[in-house]
This record gives sequence, structure tokens and C-alpha cells, in this order.
Amino acid sequence: MRALRRRRMVRRTIAGVIVLLAGLSVWDHLVHPGNDWSRFDGRAFKVVGAADSGTILIDMGGATPEPVRLAGTIAVQPPAPGDPQEATDWSAAAKKRLDELARGKMMTLRLDPTQTRDAAGRLMAWVYPGSGVKVDIASLGEDLAAAGLAFADKSSDNMYEIRIEHQESEARRQSLGLWSQSALGGRPRQSRAAASKPVN
Repeated sequence: MRALRRRRMVRRTIAGVIVLLAGLSVWDHLVHPGNDWSRFDGRAFKVVGAADSGTILIDMGGATPEPVRLAGTIAVQPPAPGDPQEATDWSAAAKKRLDELARGKMMTLRLDPTQTRDAAGRLMAWVYPGSGVKVDIASLGEDLAAAGLAFADKSSDNMYEIRIEHQESEARRQSLGLWSQSALGGRPRQSRAAASKPVN
């Protein structure tokens, strides 16, 4: 009888340890930012499409697509109630352009050492066309900024901030995209994501 109780206790202990380890593994997988590096950095993913003017969705192989916010850029907001009817929806234009650049294509993600997630929990990455590419080609964020469809994010020091700022400056100089309305009403509104507290 004593031996039977001991065996039952051992089985329960082993089962409890297995459940605990499985729970810790799931918890770490979901919330520990360190896993972002092994799961995403330097890896290529197929893009499902653009979620908004500054976010793409990547295919996770049957799981829910992962939203990836373009690092180094700040998206523009759509026109607000009360804006002139002729106001251009640069947010929609940026989303359309981003979708054209990325949908159905393989994109390589490069995480920034200073921040991997934003306050909304979205992964933040520099996104480059192709698989296994080097960072000497333009990222999607640079393409949007060059077309006047995104702002440079100057709120933190990121790896390629100067490249985004250069593209924004050129777009402003040429009055491209959202900068073509600068004389009519000043700087267009930035996305509220710009004011979000960073999540490291």
C-alpha cells in the first residue's frame, strides 16, 4: 500500500512538473521579448498585405498573421472630422503603396537593438525586400518616406534614422506626397503611435 501511494505521488509530481514547464514555455514564448530575436531577426517572411499605412502582416505558417510596424517611420493619420473635403487621405495612399510594395513578396526583418515592440505590442522591424538581403538596399520605410508617404521617427536613436530623415527631406524639397499640401495647412497629422511609450 505504501509503495502504491509512493508511485502515485511520483506520477503526480512528474505530471505537475511537465505542466509547469509547458506553461512557462508558453508564457515565455508569448511575452518574453528576447524570443523576438530568434524568431524574427534576419529571417524572411511572406507578406500577407498592409494592415495600415505603416504596418504589414507577415505569414506565420497557418497561425494568425504577425503585424510588423515599420521601424524608423511614423505613419500619417487619415483626415479627421472637420478637415476640408478636398483634404487628401495620405494614410490611405500610404497603405496602398505599402501593399503594392509588399503583398505576396518575401521580406527580411531586421530588429532594432533599442526597441522590438511598440506600446500596442506590434513587432517593430526594418523590412527589406527579398531573402537574406544586406541592409545597403532601401527598406520599405525608406521607400515610403521617399515618396512623401511617411514621417521619419526622430523620437529615438535607431540604426538607420539618418537614412529615413534624408528621404523625408528630399520628399519635402520636391513637395511629394503629404508634403504637397504643406502650404495649405501645415504639417499633416502623425499617427498616434508616435506618441506611444516605447516597449523594449
